[in-house]
This record gives sequence, structure tokens and C-alpha cells, in this order.
Amino acid sequence: MLGFLFLIAGFVLLIAGSIILFLSSLPRPIKRKIMQWMGLTVLLVILLIVFFVFVNPWLQSDKTWHSMKTSIKEDLWEIWGSSASDVFAIGDSGTLLHYDGQSWNSVDIGTTNGLGGIWGSSASDIFAVGLSGTVLHYDGQS
Repeated sequence: MLGFLFLIAGFVLLIAGSIILFLSSLPRPIKRKIMQWMGLTVLLVILLIVFFVFVNPWLQSDKTWHSMKTSIKEDLWEIWGSSASDVFAIGDSGTLLHYDGQSWNSVDIGTTNGLGGIWGSSASDIFAVGLSGTVLHYDGQS
């Protein structure tokens, strides 16, 4: 789409340049009127390119929140992800959920202590902390 818009803009500018060469032989009042219309046309093309490249995708994006189903009843307190298909959520009673881009799945982490914080530097280096001094580390394997 972007390439097509730039192709149209280039075509319009090529035609505008050809018309300018043609106008050099016309009387001044006619030349001035045609130049005004050309300026408006070029401005319109530039505004259309800006709209379709920058504004239109933003207007078409889905800006609403959607409810997602999980299989748990515990409260969730924090979320962290390394990508849209690798997201972790933690909460009460040692609850840890993993989102794979399709669904949320419970992960057994061997504790029932409530978890309140999660952070990672990558998908293979994630830390979770919680009540009673609980500190957990995930290395991408276990």
C-alpha cells in the first residue's frame, strides 16, 4: 500500500514537472492560475499520503479491551511478557499462568505462597517473588 502511494505521488510530480515546462510558453495570467491549481493538487496528494500512511492505520486499529478466559478463581496481581505469545501472570495461592498467544494455562510451580511480582530480561530469564520470602526463577526449561 505504501509503495503504491509513493508511486502515485511520483507520477503526480512527474506530470506537474511536465506541465511546468509547458506553462513557460503561456501568458502570465493563465500561467499563474494553472500554477495555483497545481499547487493545490500537489498539496492534496501529500495530505492523502500522510492520511493513508499515518492516520488511517491508527483509526482502523482495535483500541478496545477484551475479556480473556482463564481456568482459575484466584486473584491475579501482575503480568509480564517477552512477546505477545509468551506472557506470564501471577497471583494468590502460588498461581502462575502462561499465555502462549492462544490460551492461558496454569503452571505448577510447587508453592502455594501468593505471588506479587514478576519480571524478566528475556523468555529464558524470569523471576517471580511473593509472600514468605518466595523467590522463583525460570530459565526457559523449568
